[in-house]
Amino acid sequence: MEIPQADLDDLQTRLDLTRFAEELPDEYGVSVKRVRRLAEYGRYLGAFEEARRSGRCHEVQSSSL
Repeated sequence: MEIPQADLDDLQTRLDLTRFAEELPDEYGVSVKRVRRLAEYGRYLGAFEEARRSGRCHEVQSSSL
């Protein structure tokens, strides 16, 4: 599946600008900590896709998660 670069750039910008709430009690759904981890994972995937397109996949390591 190909995703336009503009869409990936937009996602990265939105993830970078995300403001998270303070931690809330569990009865409010998914924890803020989990949502932050998912956002970090999204940033990693965006960086990997950018590196893949430019032929620099080896520069993105799983240790950056």
